[in-house]
Amino acid sequence: LVVRYRKIAAAEREAEEKVRQLTEANTNDAQALAEIGAFSHLDAAVLAGQTEREIIETVAEIVCTAMQAHFSLVVYLDEGSDTFTVQAQSGLHGESAEKMAALAGRLRGGQGLVGQAVILRWPVFSADVLRDDLYSDVAALAEEAGYRAGIAAPLVRGGMPFGAIWAG
Repeated sequence: LVVRYRKIAAAEREAEEKVRQLTEANTNDAQALAEIGAFSHLDAAVLAGQTEREIIETVAEIVCTAMQAHFSLVVYLDEGSDTFTVQAQSGLHGESAEKMAALAGRLRGGQGLVGQAVILRWPVFSADVLRDDLYSDVAALAEEAGYRAGIAAPLVRGGMPFGAIWAG
C-alpha cells in the first residue's frame, strides 16, 4: 500500500510539473502573439500613411497594451529649455493625464527615468522611483502624479537622443 501511494504521489508531482510547463509555454506563446500583433498594428499605421502624430499615438497605445502598463507616454526633449513635452499618451485620462504631462514638463534633462534613458541612450527601469536613490530628485513629483514604477527607453535619430517612450 505504501509503495502504491508513493507511485501515485510521484505521478501527481509529474503531472503537476507537466501542467506548469504547458501553462508557461502557453503564456510565452500568447506574449509572442501579442508582440506580433503590436508590430502588425504599427506596420498598418505606417503603411496607411498616417501622420507622425498618429504614428506616435499608435506607439503609445501599443506600448501600454503590450507591457500591460497603466500608462505610456512618448515625450520629446526640447533642447532649448532642457525639458520634455508629451507628444502622445495612452492609458491616462482627465486629471491623471494632466498630472503625468505636468510631471514630464517639470523634468529636466537627466532627471527621472526619462532623463536617464536620454542621457544613457539605454532603457532604464525602476521598481519604485519613490525609494530608488537614483531618482530621489523627482520622487515628490512622481508621488504627486501617482507614479511609482516604470521603464523608459530613449528615442534616437542620427545617433542623438531626442526623446523617450515611458511606461509605468
